[in-house]
Amino acid sequence: MFPDGSMEAMYFSSPALFPSCFSSCDAGFPERVAICWAIPISRPEADFVQRHGWDKFEEMLDLHDPDLLDFQRRGIV
Repeated sequence: MFPDGSMEAMYFSSPALFPSCFSSCDAGFPERVAICWAIPISRPEADFVQRHGWDKFEEMLDLHDPDLLDFQRRGIV
């Protein structure tokens, strides 16, 4: 996904850095539009999400506190 990096997948999460009212908006459609944070993740991280679920992965993110804006970061799994 990024040259010389190990990020191979995307993980979508609610925008935790913003108030909860930022998680969706009314765009004039019958349905509301969800606002998501697209986070590049490594293959082992994607496998972890598949095996253990997004809630366990987010616990790991809280525990390790990686720089999710660093596309060259090392995986946490």
